[in-house]
Amino acid sequence: MELLELQAMGNPEDALKSVRVKPQVSRSAFLSYLDSVIALAFEKVSLRNTTNSERISWCRVINGAVLAGTPLLRDVELDALKADVELIKKSLAGKQ
Repeated sequence: MELLELQAMGNPEDALKSVRVKPQVSRSAFLSYLDSVIALAFEKVSLRNTTNSERISWCRVINGAVLAGTPLLRDVELDALKADVELIKKSLAGKQ
């Protein structure tokens, strides 16, 4: 589902019901998607004509997206650190 399709949906609950994530999506693609969802939800919260109940709903969408993305970001950072450690080990092994 593209960001434009999500923007066409006024109700956050409808947007969430229509989202289907493929099971084999890469972490970076999923994080990119979550970034788009957060940006859209923030835009909806910031609109003047958004009612308070809709703002609360969109804030819940933001909260859910952040909660879903946080462990993935941690995993991405850990993978990068592991790669750095392996590179350091190889360079130290070459100097001995």
